[in-house]
Amino acid sequence: MKLRCLSLLLLLLCAACATPQDLVKVPGVEPEQVCGLLEEAGYDPGGCWSIMDTSQMRQAVTRFQENQRLKSADGTINDDTWLRLNTVVRGARKLRAEQEKARASAPKAAPAAKPAASPPAKAQPAAKQAPPLPLVAGAKVYVLERAKCLPRSGAWVLAYVGVVQSLEGDKALVILRDRISYRFNPGEQGVDRKDWFCVPRQRHCYSSVPFGDWGGFHRPGQTVAFDKDKVRRAKDDPKDTLYDLARQVCR
Repeated sequence: MKLRCLSLLLLLLCAACATPQDLVKVPGVEPEQVCGLLEEAGYDPGGCWSIMDTSQMRQAVTRFQENQRLKSADGTINDDTWLRLNTVVRGARKLRAEQEKARASAPKAAPAAKPAASPPAKAQPAAKQAPPLPLVAGAKVYVLERAKCLPRSGAWVLAYVGVVQSLEGDKALVILRDRISYRFNPGEQGVDRKDWFCVPRQRHCYSSVPFGDWGGFHRPGQTVAFDKDKVRRAKDDPKDTLYDLARQVCR
């Protein structure tokens, strides 16, 4: 009986101390390789420089498997998942290379003729960036939850979407309605409003994500007090407000 209890205890301890290598079932493949391809494909595994949070990496693998409609969606890297991940990333790289080649081969416009010399004009002051819209009760807002400045793309932002219930000192009470993931890729063009993971890459891409993903603990309909400096009143186009939040962090 004691031996059986000890065996159960050891199994529980092993389950609690799972390592990134436990998620990779393909011989010769390291967790860092998987992490790098997941990040390049737009799935956030929690940072590849020090893989400590296996739960976030498992969530990223599971989401990839579900989006690719693979038979297995258990969050582990098997042969099928590893092959599909490489295929997706190679396809995205090839498309970007073709786009860059097309831009490089496009005929350059002839230089415009220089206008006739005119008297020097007084220097005009640089245009100032428009201040954020004022916060008022009832306004739709985006609230910065988390952000990361990425080396291969400009920024990744998680934000809540809600309505201001009231303003109290330096706090804004916001009724939460939605949660959005947003990526900014400065070297690309276009907008993708469907897939947050953005393959092929666009300059702006965003979509709703579940409240419980990536360590989120708030719930829809909940009223939460946020610091006003994290709250931005929504502009007409969601990407404009999300870009402002990204620029606030990654300057």
